[in-house]
Amino acid sequence: MARLNERRRGPERPRPKGKKGPTPTKGTKWLQAESRREERAGTRGALRRKLGVTGEEKIPTSRLRSIAKRLSAKAKGAAKKLTASEMKLSRQVQMALRYRGS
Repeated sequence: MARLNERRRGPERPRPKGKKGPTPTKGTKWLQAESRREERAGTRGALRRKLGVTGEEKIPTSRLRSIAKRLSAKAKGAAKKLTASEMKLSRQVQMALRYRGS
């Protein structure tokens, strides 16, 4: 059975020192996944920084709702177009409201 798996995936490779997670094999894209995780790490707290809320405070639900309402009104208005940064802000606010549970 091990020989059959070796033929499909290639030989097992040793895990690099200091790295956690599955042992990389020939067919996996573990390096790309690692770099994507590092890129996303820079987006943590982006909504807090945009709204000027410190790390200790909670973002007020009323503020999130008012931003969502303003952006949805603009999207439905005469222009019916949001800029890329407004679209991103809208997605962040919707996600914050969804996970807040209110």
